[in-house]
Amino acid sequence: MADLGITTANNFLLRSDQQAPRQRLRLLDAPSGVALPRITTNIPGLPKSLVKALMVQLAHLETGNDPTYEQNDRYGKYAVHKNTLINYGYLSANGSSWEGLAGTTTSSNFKSSPGLQDRIMERFLQEQYKTCIKVGAIKDNDTPTVVAGVLAVAYQFQDFTFSSQQYTLNYLINTTGNLTSYLGNILTYQNFSNLAYRYYEESGIASITTQLLQDNRITNNSNLNEKKLFSILEDINNSSVATVNLVGTALLSNIEGQSKQRALTSASQSITNLDNKLVNIYTNLPAIKAKEWRETAKMNDTLGRPGALFYNSGRYAVDTLNAG
Repeated sequence: MADLGITTANNFLLRSDQQAPRQRLRLLDAPSGVALPRITTNIPGLPKSLVKALMVQLAHLETGNDPTYEQNDRYGKYAVHKNTLINYGYLSANGSSWEGLAGTTTSSNFKSSPGLQDRIMERFLQEQYKTCIKVGAIKDNDTPTVVAGVLAVAYQFQDFTFSSQQYTLNYLINTTGNLTSYLGNILTYQNFSNLAYRYYEESGIASITTQLLQDNRITNNSNLNEKKLFSILEDINNSSVATVNLVGTALLSNIEGQSKQRALTSASQSITNLDNKLVNIYTNLPAIKAKEWRETAKMNDTLGRPGALFYNSGRYAVDTLNAG
């Protein structure tokens, strides 16, 4: 399929004020960057220096490199969206409060921690490099310039989520992530089996599924966004039930010896699998949107910005900002 997004971007120029100055690479507060090692033969990785340049450019484009930035549900110098902060566990499921991860209990904590902002950006780029390759947003024989451009577009669409009138996918992912943490704790300390079922009930995953069905919120007339949300919710709920059952069985007092050990191992693996499922779900979203932009060139983000703006930022980071 034609790369209409990239073709369109060729006719789109960054303004001079949208281009990070090269001296910013040498400042003491510049990010270190992180290497993105090649994972497939025909697609290049990005060395640490290019990722550093990409991070510097995105921080400049988003906020002028202002770590205290807070607008439109976006925080810090990279304007990291609350979706990412929810998915990574920094914000609560509904995005209303900070969870204390890495000592971050307020937005002020976050905004005063540019190093933490760098680490979140590095994690995002590492995840999206792999995921963009997996979904086909980054393709065989792409150059480092194209790779950086597509990663920048994926970052642009970090605000995308499937949602209904009441729930968003990020809320469901965070809620289920909390459940897996609780299940992991009771399995580690081999607490009472009924705690597994109690934590599942308290997580609200089952009640959300039931509510969407009973209230007819997801019907044949629902839009594709809502239908996709419910489809993912059903999958998460089914996996959660299976994991809870395995954890509960492993903690039963009448299982002993090798049977006990096998049950504990199976339950632990199920928790890991559920965690991996959640990561795959939320990392796929920006990558899929980046692929869609690359193929169609039709999408703007929620702030009305075209994908060409971010693609060309990635191109500028590799071809100009880091040149020499």
